[in-house]
Amino acid sequence: MAGVVGKNAGVQALPGFQPSNALNKSRRNVALYADFEQEFGAKILTEAAGRFEKYSDFGSNFSGKVSARWEVFQGISLRGAVASGFRAPSLHQRYFNNESTQYVAGSPATQVLTANNDNPAVRQFGVENLKPEISVSYSAGIVGKIYRKLIFSIDAYQIDIRDRIVFSSLFTREREANGQRTPEGRVNQILDAVDPDGKINRVQFFTNAINTRTRGLDIVASRKFVFGKHSLHVTAAA
Repeated sequence: MAGVVGKNAGVQALPGFQPSNALNKSRRNVALYADFEQEFGAKILTEAAGRFEKYSDFGSNFSGKVSARWEVFQGISLRGAVASGFRAPSLHQRYFNNESTQYVAGSPATQVLTANNDNPAVRQFGVENLKPEISVSYSAGIVGKIYRKLIFSIDAYQIDIRDRIVFSSLFTREREANGQRTPEGRVNQILDAVDPDGKINRVQFFTNAINTRTRGLDIVASRKFVFGKHSLHVTAAA
């Protein structure tokens, strides 16, 4: 066909996975968990738990939790807990890679490279190997039963996560006003090393980019209504 220029066919955002995207990766991990409870009289219950984990690619970690419950009045108790957590990057976050067509506001369709953590381009952006996420959580609340019918709980909590794994921003090739690539542009130099043909215009990757703090209040109330031989259990939560 005269006048036809070779281009990628179709408008699929993800044209599929190429042989270069295929990887065979695995990991091994073992864990040991222990939980201990101790009552002090009839009104106080304490608990301590620990979990040891060992990963073939992320070393070992020990996480723990301590909690307590105190029955202040008959049917009304206070409770609280402190816990630490550990989450190794998933295999998906560590190794996933592909090219896709994305539409960004104010720009035409563009080819985006999602680079995995082993891609040389990721190192050029100053990103190191992915690290595990470490968390510490706190909770305190009240739980009880009123008039032997209404069961309720109110709990406040805070969760702090360090080195949370998220997608980076989209890094875009630098271009002149006429659309030509800027040779001295830093993103251009990085992408040219992995994409000398210049088909890829943007790149993104997983990185330990942020620390987060989540706070909240959970309120749950439930009651059972009896109608002769039938009953209705209603629960409301916020």
